[in-house]
Amino acid sequence: MSLSQSAVGQIAAAQEYFNRSTRSLTEPLSGYAPSEGMFTATQQVAHVAQTVEWFIEGAFRAEGFGRILALFNAPIWPSSH
Repeated sequence: MSLSQSAVGQIAAAQEYFNRSTRSLTEPLSGYAPSEGMFTATQQVAHVAQTVEWFIEGAFRAEGFGRILALFNAPIWPSSH
């Protein structure tokens, strides 16, 4: 198996894990947060999407990981955070 085939397989496995993990997060649960100050279900999904984008950007651009992840995630936190 080539390196690219292995990477594609790992990405597919991660996607399947994410899909299974979030399958029960229906619209009525989208605003649920386990405790004060924690991500809601919707914010957690947004956080995952932004983290994947941050990683891909950092891994494949000449400058590398130039952004601080906390700043990258800032738009998903409520303004009171």
